[in-house]
Amino acid sequence: MEEIWKPVSGFEGYYEVSSLGNVRSVSRTIVNCKGVRKYKKGIILKPKIEKHGYYAVNLKCSGRSVYKRIHSLVAEAFIDNYENKKTVNHISGIKSDNSVSNLEWNTYAENSQHAEKEKLTSHPSGANYSGSKSVVQLDMDGNFIKEYGSLREAARNTTATSINISFCCRGKYSQSGGYKWEYKSDYEKKKQ
Repeated sequence: MEEIWKPVSGFEGYYEVSSLGNVRSVSRTIVNCKGVRKYKKGIILKPKIEKHGYYAVNLKCSGRSVYKRIHSLVAEAFIDNYENKKTVNHISGIKSDNSVSNLEWNTYAENSQHAEKEKLTSHPSGANYSGSKSVVQLDMDGNFIKEYGSLREAARNTTATSINISFCCRGKYSQSGGYKWEYKSDYEKKKQ
């Protein structure tokens, strides 16, 4: 596969990212603090591996420094995001493969579902995970609608977020996504 280079969004003229997942600085003439012009040869950046296994680089420009994950840079440069999805998924599950052919735009829910389906996550969600707490969805009058095996499962199937559902279950919020929420254990205690 031929390596194609495109400018990094927001760092045009300073950095480029390739279709194979490499990032390089662009050769350019700079003026140092004494006003002397110098030629700075571009180089391929050596990525750092984050604690979650993602490859990232530190980009510097005009006094600012930004830490960016390489798979996000590749997706932003090469993959159209017509549906305005918020996260990038490694199709194969191999985080070191940041080539454009291994990446796709996903929602957070789609990304989680892919990780669970491919057994890529060490923290599965749902009723089979011992750390999950079942939650109950109620209408605004307190009538039972549905039970979910976890906060994440409830969030995937409604418009509420898992953190907001959690806040409802802990009494910090009164509702989320147009519903009331309770941990199943609390709901059953109230019914007795």
